[in-house]
Amino acid sequence: MADQTMTTAQVAALLDRLQVLEARADITDCVYRLARAGDRLDRALMQSAFAPGATVDYGALFQGSAEDFIDFTFQFQRVDIPVHHMIGNVMVTMHGDASAIAESYELARHPMPPGVDGDMILASRLLDQMVRTDDGWRIERRLKVADWARTLTGGDGLYDRLPLAKGRRDATDASYVFGQSGRIAGQDA
Repeated sequence: MADQTMTTAQVAALLDRLQVLEARADITDCVYRLARAGDRLDRALMQSAFAPGATVDYGALFQGSAEDFIDFTFQFQRVDIPVHHMIGNVMVTMHGDASAIAESYELARHPMPPGVDGDMILASRLLDQMVRTDDGWRIERRLKVADWARTLTGGDGLYDRLPLAKGRRDATDASYVFGQSGRIAGQDA
């Protein structure tokens, strides 16, 4: 049987690959975390996704600091009107061990303005300049690029009749209860 001992160079190369995989996973988690924070209107979680001094560019809708973007989100969104952001195709390009670019596809549902029936479905891409901080990977600059949008007409009648637990846009959502207790909300002991 051949000698299975790894050389120091092989161990170093393996550790380098592991560090890149860990960085990509942490960056992806950061992108997911910000989407969840917006859907649940969780200010602290939203803040945790951004590096100090971060900027956000959503075109004519918003351009400015991440802190101002968070305030804008809380002024623009309402806890009683659900939104949904689904993130996919997260591609991370590393630039050294403390910088990266993430491109993520996003499919979002937002209600139309009051008085207008229907929902807006927006397909966009999130271009994030990521930086490794003492607290982990954070967004340093975000640019949102729209790829397409559609309006779906109709009301929430079907949603209201679903025999399922309803999502909440605050800390009473089942995902928070589950995360705190280690059990799914409503699950028998």
